Formats: sequence, structure tokens, C-alpha cells
Amino acid sequence: MLAMRQAGFVLGAYGVSLTAIVLYTAGLLARARRAARRLPGEERPWQ
Repeated sequence: MLAMRQAGFVLGAYGVSLTAIVLYTAGLLARARRAARRLPGEERPWQ
């Protein structure tokens, strides 16, 4: 069956996509934390 022969490629593509999204999100959160640390206390409405 053709669909089952392509399953490895489909799952691999999902894995690569998920990994890219996770790495991007981790980098984005790290940059946000660094930027937040540079703000003075009165500029932080979440604290």
C-alpha cells in the first residue's frame, strides 16, 4: 500500500516540524527573559 510506504517520511516531517517549533519557542522565551531583566522595576507591569 502506497500510504504505508510513505508513513516514515510523513512522521519524519512531523518530527522535524515539531522540533523546529520547540527550539524556536525556547529561543523566543529565553530572549524575552533577557529583555525583561533589563527593564527597570516600574516598567514591569507583571510584577
